[in-house]
Amino acid sequence: MGKNGNRERARYTNIALGSSSEVRYHLLLARDLGFLDPVRYNDLTLKAERVGRMLQALYRTLRKKGAIR
Repeated sequence: MGKNGNRERARYTNIALGSSSEVRYHLLLARDLGFLDPVRYNDLTLKAERVGRMLQALYRTLRKKGAIR
């Protein structure tokens, strides 16, 4: 588990949550600028949202284990 175990995992999960939000923003921007067609945008956005939900669940679990306060 590395040096700090769940605490370090929670930190990196939180960073990944931020990156997930950035990805969704960039997908929206790419669609608005015409780099992504709406169908591809919807597909990628659904996948990014799913990953975000998984990260949120992991973060909540780590929080319950006392990794963070």
